[in-house]
Formats: sequence, structure tokens, C-alpha cells
Amino acid sequence: MSPDPGQPVSTGAANPAGKGAAVRAASRAGLYGLGAALQSLVGFLMLPIYTRYLSPADYGVVSLLAVLNGFVGLFFGMQVVTGLFRHYFAEKDEAGRKAVISTAIGLAVVGKLLGLLTLWAFAGPAASFMFGEPGYTQYVMLFGITLVTDALVFIPMQYLRALDRPVVFVLVSAAKLLLQLVLNIWLVVFLGMGVMGVIISGVVGGSAIGLLMSGWALSRTGLRFDRATAGKLFNYSWPLVVASFISLYVTMGDRYFVRRFIGLDAVGLYALAYRLAMVLQVLIAKPFNQYWGAERFRVFQEGADLGIYRINFRFLSALLIAVGCGLALFAPEFLKVMSDKAFWPAAALVPVLVLAKIVDQVGRFNALGLFVADKTPEQIRVSILEALAASGFFVGLIPLIGAQGAALGLLAAALARLWWSGRKASEHLNLGLPWRDFWLAVGIAGLAVGAGMLGPSDFWESLALKSGIYVAFTVLLFASPLVGREGRSGLVGLLREARARFGSRPGVGAG
Repeated sequence: MSPDPGQPVSTGAANPAGKGAAVRAASRAGLYGLGAALQSLVGFLMLPIYTRYLSPADYGVVSLLAVLNGFVGLFFGMQVVTGLFRHYFAEKDEAGRKAVISTAIGLAVVGKLLGLLTLWAFAGPAASFMFGEPGYTQYVMLFGITLVTDALVFIPMQYLRALDRPVVFVLVSAAKLLLQLVLNIWLVVFLGMGVMGVIISGVVGGSAIGLLMSGWALSRTGLRFDRATAGKLFNYSWPLVVASFISLYVTMGDRYFVRRFIGLDAVGLYALAYRLAMVLQVLIAKPFNQYWGAERFRVFQEGADLGIYRINFRFLSALLIAVGCGLALFAPEFLKVMSDKAFWPAAALVPVLVLAKIVDQVGRFNALGLFVADKTPEQIRVSILEALAASGFFVGLIPLIGAQGAALGLLAAALARLWWSGRKASEHLNLGLPWRDFWLAVGIAGLAVGAGMLGPSDFWESLALKSGIYVAFTVLLFASPLVGREGRSGLVGLLREARARFGSRPGVGAG
């Protein structure tokens, strides 16, 4: 019997069986997390190229093109994938499941084609709005093609997950990453094509992988379009578009305001700092959520000891804080090695953006009560609150303190989400998360970053001092109440399970 979502729930120590199940699921789903991370790494791995062969303004153009595509793709894609797994596994036979995948591919591709045609029709006004002049119309039209290529890749990749083929998922993700890296290096470095090279790389690489993956998926499912399935997918996904639009405005609209109040050079610096902060999303939050996104509901429905939530919270937040502190502390040295001098000022934006990412992720973890109680419309209210908080900072601070105002806006939005969603979620499911321990660890990390900022300006002296500070910080974090006995035992259990599964099973690659 599952716990009553209307009552607070005890979160005592998790039993060994519950912990073991979570560890086993995490080690299996870790492959999917790796594949998902590989798909997002190309922008990070290309930083040494982009920041030496593109100007800050050029890098700002690439970032704003991604913002524009994000809004168009969300509106015309209708988030079909949100209901994909639910309806796929609801089908009792293989024919029905194949119809779901085939129909989803059709919906996604047709929707993105409509988005592309609309973007082409209004490319001039869209360029003027995003960049302040219509001279970027050609860029807008060409980059818009990636709307369709992304749709050709995404649904088949989810089909691999539904078939439980994690190794193939990782291999395809790695192949996509390698192809994009090769194309970027050839077009941007050797041919010197700048922004146009980045755009062509995305279009050509996405088309090649997209046609290959969609061809494979449709060869298994057949060309079928089921109206009833399409209606179910559409009806399930469209309400989420409203909340997603608002969230996208918060997480990507910041660059528009930076361009509007300061200029494209500032957008490039801000986009670079944001890319560094996104390491938390790509390497920690995304792989973790590949496992936890489904596991959190299984634990609740099976009535397992909900202390597992506290263990996972400690594990996630400790990792976020540990890596985030390193990113904020060593950002100046990293940029001096990896980028042109014109990009070095971006380091000053990293600490606030890192903190915003950490707060945003733990806030989403805390919102489980809204989902188990079917209070998903509350997400729209949360998103509106985020947007209001962010907008006040964007409009009020960016003209005064520059791009740092945009970073503070994201932090304000994340804090608003954490407060509101946590307050509402606890009315239905009180997880008893150790917030005092979390904020203590954040404070320790803040002191470490602050001490690093006061260090010498010489590169090697600064690097040596910060290395010592970071070692001391990690020792304090490991000994802190946030990690505690439960967190340490959970981490050790995960490592042991991973070693047992992959160290003694050379044939695991059969995925």
C-alpha cells in the first residue's frame, strides 16, 4: 500500500532492500545518463575552438539562435515526448507499441516542419527582434533546419530507451558527438567559416544521424499513423507547453535582455559562463534524473521506506555542491587556458550561475508531492512566479550591473521555485529533507570560492592556492552533516554495485 499523499510521511533510515533496489537501478540507468550527457557535450568540448575562432559577439549570435529555435521548437513540437513512455507501455501488444512510436515520429516531424516554415516566413522580423537588425536573417533560416533534424533524432533515441538498449543508446550518442566535433573543427578551424560553420555543422550532422535513426525506427515500426494515439499524445502534452514556455523564458530569455540592454559581446560572455555552469546539468543532474525520474514514483507507489528520498537528496546535492564549487573556484584559470583573452571576463559570472543551477535542481527534487498528488497545474503557478522574479532582476539590474544582473535573475527565479514548490509539495508529501545541512554546505562552498577570489593574480600561484582550498573544502564537505552516514553509505554502495556489475561482467555490452 502506498503512503497517503495527503499526510506527512516519516523519512527514517531507509531499509537495505530499498537502498539496494535504488543502487541497482542507478547502475543500470547510468548508461542512459552517459548517453544523454554525450549528446549535450559537443558545445562544451568545442569551447576551446569557439572561444579562439569566434569573437564574443559571434558566440552571442550562436547562443541567441539557439534561444530562438528553442521557443519555436517548443511551440510546434507540443512536447509529444512527455506522454511517449506512458502510452507506449500502456499498450498490451507489440503492434500497439510500434504504432505509438511511429505516430510520435510523425507528430514531431510534422510539427517541427510547420515550425520551420513559420520561421522562414517571419525570418526577417525574428532576426530584427533577436539581434536588433535583419542582417542575420540567413542565419535564422539555416539554423532553423535543425528543428527538423532534432525531431528525427530524438524520438528514435527514446525508442531505444523503451526497448532497454542502453549500450546502443550510448554508442549512437557517442557517434553523434564525434561527427559534430569533426564537422565543427573542419568548418570553423580549417575553413574559417565562423558562425556559418557552426550552423552548417549542426544541420549536416543532425541530418545524417536523424535520417539514420528515424530510418532504423520506422523499419521496425512501419509507417503507421494512428489518429487515436496522436490524439492521446496531443491531449496529454499540450497543457505542459504553457509551463514549459514560461520556464524556457526564464532559462533562455536572459540572453535576449542582455543583448537588448548591453550588446552581442556581453551575450557571448554570458553564454560562455552559462555553458560552464551547465556542466552541473550535463554531468550530474541529467544522468541522475535518468535514474531518479522514474524511481521516485516506484518507491512511492510500492510503499517503500521513504528515507530513500533523503539518501538521494544528500547524494545529489553533495555532488552538485562539490562540482559547482570547483567550477566557480577554477573558472578564471580554466578560461585563461581554454579561451582567448576576450572571453576571460566571463569567469566573474560563473559563481552566481552555478549557485542558481544548484538551487534549481534541488528545488525540482523537492516538488515530488505535487506530482504524486496530481497537482501538476501548480507547475504553471510556479513557472509564473519564476518568470516574475527573473524579469524584475533582468529589467532592473542588467542596465545597472550588466550581465551579472541576468545571473542574479536566474538565482532569484530558482529561489522562488524552491520556496513555492517546496511549500506546496509539503502539503501533500513531507519528505523531511535536510535543508539546514544543505545550506550549511552551500555556505562552506561560498567561503571557499570567496577565499579563492582574494588570492594572488599570478596564474600558478592562484592555481596552487585554489587547489589547496578545494582539497580542504572537499574534506569539510565529506565530513559535513549533508553527506553524513546515510550519504556516505549510499555512495559506497553505488560504487560497489557498479564494480560488481561492470567489473565482473565483460559481456555487458550486449545492450
